[in-house]
Amino acid sequence: MIVPGSLLDLEWLRSNEGSQILNCLLHRNGTRLRQFGLLDGPQIPSQLNVEEVTYKVMLAGKTGVGKTSTVAKLTGTDVPLTHNETPGLQTSNLYWPGKIKHLGKTVLFNIHLFDAGEAALKRYDHILPACKDGVDGILFLFSFVDKGSFDEIPQLLTRLTNPDDGVCKIVLGTKFDLHAHSEVTQRDIRDLENNWQIPVLRIRNVQHSQQAETSGGGVGDVTPVLNTLCEHLWHRDVVISGKNL
Repeated sequence: MIVPGSLLDLEWLRSNEGSQILNCLLHRNGTRLRQFGLLDGPQIPSQLNVEEVTYKVMLAGKTGVGKTSTVAKLTGTDVPLTHNETPGLQTSNLYWPGKIKHLGKTVLFNIHLFDAGEAALKRYDHILPACKDGVDGILFLFSFVDKGSFDEIPQLLTRLTNPDDGVCKIVLGTKFDLHAHSEVTQRDIRDLENNWQIPVLRIRNVQHSQQAETSGGGVGDVTPVLNTLCEHLWHRDVVISGKNL
């Protein structure tokens, strides 16, 4: 498990260059990421030397933990207010910038998220292989208010990955806004991190406007998650290529 900030400059987003690039990815109010079509990616100023890298990331977790709302939160779309099983396979993409410390290089991460409903996975044999084909990372989700979903994480890790597959693995706890009702303790989280050497992150599955009203956040609410995801994806590439950090 890598130390946060060992590869990415976590303060860079506050710099002039970082702010300029990030503003190209945000809505005008600056509270959430914009969605881009297949043919209209972010318009980064030509004077900024930015390299784009693309990754495929799959979401896995028990039904109802908040996979779809997490995708909405990360991509800047409206968080659904009610739970509905994801019909089939849905894909989304997001852009996030980062500064690679040891190279001094600015990178634009283009992350494709794959979210499949559990019913569809059981009904159609081709969906899980389609999600896993060429996957670079997997987000394993649990809900802080559902201990059973947390207890299933080791089983999911064993079923979907192996130690030598070169896949980036991150655990993400959803519904952290309901932490007062949490069934998952800090000790549970520490034990999982230590046993599997995988970081456990947290996200609040609430509407962007609601979150901003309660905590003054906005895009900053997803910044730690996206920074960590991008840093681990880059680290995966470094390990696979055999290069020194």
